Amino acid sequence: MVRRILMDAFDQVTMRVNEAETVPMTPALPENISAHPDLTYRSIGKKELKLDLYRPKELAGPAPLVVLIHGGCWMDGTRKEMGFYAINLARLGYVTASVDY
Repeated sequence: MVRRILMDAFDQVTMRVNEAETVPMTPALPENISAHPDLTYRSIGKKELKLDLYRPKELAGPAPLVVLIHGGCWMDGTRKEMGFYAINLARLGYVTASVDY
């Protein structure tokens, strides 16, 4: 099930790449998706760990959450790199959280 969800989101990204030469890290937000960027989920000393949350606006009840963790071997990268996937998964009805670590 999880594999199918991620493949659906990947297929949407692949289609966008084939239609345009560049793909923004975070595309324009659709009207039916709510974004809550830069939420602090944990503080360690003076460092705040943040996440970006995306969800369908018209949720009738609880929804599954997909946590997106960027690559980078704990040395490089940011949660903002996952915006494209987060928005596409939210379009499919999932709540998504892209996290920094």
